[in-house]
Amino acid sequence: MSDVVLCIGPFNKPSNAYLRALSFEKLGFKVIRVNVSDDYNVSSLLFRILRRFFLRPLFRRSLVELVKKNIRNYLPFLIFVEKGVDFGAIDLLSFKRILPSQSKIVHLNPDDPFGFFNAGWDKFVSSIPYYDLHFVPKAKNVDEYINYSARSVHVFDRSFDPNYHRAISLTESDIKKYQCDVGFIGSYAKKREQVIYEMVLGGVEVAIWGAGWSQGIYWNTLRNYWRGGTQTGENYIKAICGMKIALHFVRHENRDLHDSRTFEIPACGSFMLAERTDDHERFFAEDKEVVLFDSAEDCIDKCIFYLTNEEERLQISIAGEQRVLGSNYDYTSRLKEMLGVILND
Repeated sequence: MSDVVLCIGPFNKPSNAYLRALSFEKLGFKVIRVNVSDDYNVSSLLFRILRRFFLRPLFRRSLVELVKKNIRNYLPFLIFVEKGVDFGAIDLLSFKRILPSQSKIVHLNPDDPFGFFNAGWDKFVSSIPYYDLHFVPKAKNVDEYINYSARSVHVFDRSFDPNYHRAISLTESDIKKYQCDVGFIGSYAKKREQVIYEMVLGGVEVAIWGAGWSQGIYWNTLRNYWRGGTQTGENYIKAICGMKIALHFVRHENRDLHDSRTFEIPACGSFMLAERTDDHERFFAEDKEVVLFDSAEDCIDKCIFYLTNEEERLQISIAGEQRVLGSNYDYTSRLKEMLGVILND
């Protein structure tokens, strides 16, 4: 059997796909990468229209040809696609025609094509029956995929990278930029805005980093707490490490019960105050490794308590970090589990 894995996904460092490809290499596989990111980060409306209707179709055609070229050149035993919105049924069939018969095409979807944000998924939905196996982020997706004739569907849990998501010391300039009592990193969503607005009214100041917040109905108030847009790379780590309390909201529009940040925040040695979900209760011991909240009022009370009880807050931070580091929540351990499913499916 070939030891080549053809990984297809957005490999902008340090994306989930990028970190997962590194884990394939750590496990001894030869990884060939096909990057689906077009790397255009221009905000111009005209450019975005041109990209969507003219540049993106051209990019997709060249992407399909690049995948075929890599299949012919490397004969991979596994094609591992992450969020394959660029490939339709015809594309999958064309890959299978030239792929060795024993090889598999697997899809991992970190998002929810059947949730609130379901635009742009048409090509992928048409391709669902032609993947050998799907990894989906939540149990309710299983039946939804099967209803679209998926062959095999398995739930996967998110991950973190201990070499990247870790506690770091901040410089004086970092402290000025990122230090705060309570902070949140993430894009705008209505429920997030509502809770943070109520927290501010309740006397808890929340530093906010993320995109889209100016569209909210409470922007006139929250703009005073917004410190900038999306934080990536080391700046993302610095922001988490600068928080005494790191808030964590799941994305309800995607029907999420956890996400990568569920593990990244504790891995950075920070105290995580997260929305209560079944998954958060499954991964951590409540009030020992993380703290969970049920409402804005509950969140306010817990922020005030743990800001004034530093020793308890630090004990929970340490225990949360130990939990993620010692529980096979990392990318490589999760990938081993996935490979077991793939090889035995």
